[in-house]
Amino acid sequence: MLFPSLQNKILKKTTVLLVAYSTLLLLLLFSHLRKISFIICDDAYISFRYARNLATKGQLVFNLNQYIEGISNFFWTILLGFLHFLSVPLSLAAHGLNLLSALGVLVLVGLITKNLQLKSSSVTRIDFAFMPPLLLVVWTPFVAWISGGLETIFFTFFFCASPLATLNNFQKKGKFLSFSLLWLITSFTRNEGFALFAIATGWIFIVNLFNLSSRPRKFRRILGRLLLNIAVFAIASAFYFGFKYWYYGNFLPNTWYAKIYGIPPDFLWKKGILYLKHFFQTWNISYWLWFSPLLLPSLIKKTSSVILILLFTTFWLLWTAKAGGDFMAAHRFLVPSLPFLAILAGLALDNLHHLAISINLTTKGISKLQNHSLLSSSSNKPQKHLKKSHKNLLNLTGTVAAALLAGYITFNLHYASRNFEKVSLASERHHWGMESLRGAINYVEDRVKVGKALRKAVGETLISNISLAVGGAGAISFMSKAGKIIDSFGLNDKVIARKKIKAGRFYKAGHLKQASWKYLKSKAPDIVCTPGIATIGTRPPTQKHRQRVLAYWKNYSYFCLILPLSKNDHNIPRTNYCCIKRKNRFPRLTLETTIK
Repeated sequence: MLFPSLQNKILKKTTVLLVAYSTLLLLLLFSHLRKISFIICDDAYISFRYARNLATKGQLVFNLNQYIEGISNFFWTILLGFLHFLSVPLSLAAHGLNLLSALGVLVLVGLITKNLQLKSSSVTRIDFAFMPPLLLVVWTPFVAWISGGLETIFFTFFFCASPLATLNNFQKKGKFLSFSLLWLITSFTRNEGFALFAIATGWIFIVNLFNLSSRPRKFRRILGRLLLNIAVFAIASAFYFGFKYWYYGNFLPNTWYAKIYGIPPDFLWKKGILYLKHFFQTWNISYWLWFSPLLLPSLIKKTSSVILILLFTTFWLLWTAKAGGDFMAAHRFLVPSLPFLAILAGLALDNLHHLAISINLTTKGISKLQNHSLLSSSSNKPQKHLKKSHKNLLNLTGTVAAALLAGYITFNLHYASRNFEKVSLASERHHWGMESLRGAINYVEDRVKVGKALRKAVGETLISNISLAVGGAGAISFMSKAGKIIDSFGLNDKVIARKKIKAGRFYKAGHLKQASWKYLKSKAPDIVCTPGIATIGTRPPTQKHRQRVLAYWKNYSYFCLILPLSKNDHNIPRTNYCCIKRKNRFPRLTLETTIK
């Protein structure tokens, strides 16, 4: 009767600790979110416009009857459209999906870490699977993009779920087709998933190929299971790409052409590497490399599984560098890699905690390497087993060291995040080509107001029939409900997107291509609010600026929307958002159009 009683006590304590830990995670998560606030970034409104047209008009397009894929998050946009069809507001749908996904990521990183931990029979051991979720909830990029309105966290959830399914499939724990189905959702959400699926399938095949000679029957069974999953994935992918080619006339989204195609690769690599450098410096991840040897026991004991995590992490970092990084606040493009970096940190700490096991595994691994290189001798082979007293002493030392290191890493990351938030929320100033959180918030809030004001000034009935040229087809396009949008960055224009450019001094990831005035003028827009023409400030643009612009746009005139807009870094409120319009149209739009 004593043993069941002890088990019940341990179970009760474990439950209490789990509830307390979960509460701590939620408190830390929402303390960061409260500071950053639930916003929708400007680019999210692009997906919203596609989703709204799908839900209300039955067309997955930006402009009605113009079939161009100006999104890179196909499944996310479809899901938003479905929820909007069910009368769920798009902003609520995006926030809800991302918040649920974030909570799911916290659970998944704990499960993956537990899957990769060294086994121990000790009842009193500390489970360092708690570390990865803790690191994520104090890490600004992860928390900030819960509230961005983009698919980032939603994709990250499936990017974590799919590797777990891959590990389970390899270990015969997972359901039969969960492997292919999860990878399909990952790939349909962002096309990088197709490359990740190739890595996962290649990994399963190669790992089992090493066991072919000793277990041929097992190899054939796993190979058959893998081929069936690949067939399901391939058939679904064929329908996916077939639909896109039939509907849009291209296999790849127009955003790929706008952001990657025709830009010198060496220029993108250079900017991407600088972006990674800034990421590692900002969050002090460079210091983590000092503790990377602690991963050696995991690599020896669970070689293939740890290599899979390293492959996914490396791929995402290299892909980010190849794409030239990103301009959005808080290293948005690297968010999907954060769970894997946190998992590796958790494994390193767990190995330090099991110091006796780690030493034993490491010495055995070194001994095997020496045997292979014919350098070993009977005198330098390690003992198979440490004495019990030595094990206890080593494990106690490892536990203390792991606890101190865990506290250091968590505090360091939390401090870096708080400092980053403080600086990034205080000023609109860009750094390393990346916008600040304050800049992102002010930018989108201003454009939301301008979009609403345009709709009000032009009129609800007339606005759906006008064409609006804009740089950055997000909030202004969505909120104004203008019938035709011309994005000067090429989002929904194949001609602009396929331009080839020479690298210059200007750099903003994804915004290197800009339509010429000649090309924009050929489209005969009713209103033009593109960079170089549109201004925002405390007064209308100067006479000199207006003369320069209108000398080319002869049949246009300037107008200003006078609104309560954001405050600049000098705490001066902006009041004027000014663009040009066709002469003799929209009489209400003047240099002093006041919108309440």
